[in-house]
Amino acid sequence: MPQHRAAARLSASARARRPTALIGGLLLTLPAFAAGCAGLGAAQAQRFDDLDLRLTLATDHVAGGRAVRSTWDIANRSSRAVVDPGCQVATYRYAIVPVDEANSETELWGSARADCGEPRSMEPGYAETYAGPDFIARTPNGVALPPGNYVAMVEIHGRSGRLTQPVTVT
Repeated sequence: MPQHRAAARLSASARARRPTALIGGLLLTLPAFAAGCAGLGAAQAQRFDDLDLRLTLATDHVAGGRAVRSTWDIANRSSRAVVDPGCQVATYRYAIVPVDEANSETELWGSARADCGEPRSMEPGYAETYAGPDFIARTPNGVALPPGNYVAMVEIHGRSGRLTQPVTVT
């Protein structure tokens, strides 16, 4: 018998003796199941967490109902390439929200979506500045925000935290 067939049989036999778990109709080896569960309950790293993303507003104050332009700086200061599979870093939700509502559960009603059509690799040392959203000082219903302290927030699909900048509505 050729040696590679014997090895295949041995490995199949070894696989057959591994403890398994039936989860939702999927039969998994317990080591694979444990690896899949590792970190449940803890914050999971996201695709773009290795990137340094910085949101900058053109000004830190805006009249109610008006817009403030933004840019964001993206830099890869890590030691590995970060791959964007299709402009996901340019797919985001954003809004200006009251300071007392600025948390991870706050609904962001503005959205932007881009499609590059192909993956893009951001190698270590990559740095670029892009135009960000125009933050309009209005409610989701289009009413001008009253004067006060607010936070401009951006949530990028594939990033654990939101980008934020304080802004005063006058």
